[in-house]
Amino acid sequence: MLNEDDEPVLDFAVRPNRLHWPPLLYALTLGAAYALSRLVPLPRWDDGPVSKAVGIALLATGLGIAILGALTLIRAKTTIDPTGSAKRLMQDGIYRLTRNPMYLGGVLTFAGLGILLRSAWLVLLVVPMAVGLQYLAIRREERHLEVRFGDAYRSYKASVPRWLGPL
Repeated sequence: MLNEDDEPVLDFAVRPNRLHWPPLLYALTLGAAYALSRLVPLPRWDDGPVSKAVGIALLATGLGIAILGALTLIRAKTTIDPTGSAKRLMQDGIYRLTRNPMYLGGVLTFAGLGILLRSAWLVLLVVPMAVGLQYLAIRREERHLEVRFGDAYRSYKASVPRWLGPL
């Protein structure tokens, strides 16, 4: 399908994306944090027990949320592929609390990793990574789900937050 400028248009009934944006954004964030830490080093903080506890808590919580999200999709026999077509609208398990547990988990995991590594750049780059996820993956996936599941998705969307709050 082409738009008026003869450019390909994504058919949201078929799939939400052509590119695997989440792993690309994760890799870009790690690479940028590493490169920036070498080019423009920022001060490191003390890695005392509070810092370690916060980092571990964020990392463990993030991994747990992401794994719960993935397992829920796998058990339901629907795709975890960000370019794949959803076979079923998930509304149970972790999906009762957040519409995007794998992305929320990824953001928390990266924040925790940044704290544990004492990498100010990684902690700072979590914000643009989350924005990138929202615009390049989440919004497109939401459009796909709305086309595929109509009012059922709109009702779910109205009752469950995108992340964990009214974002």
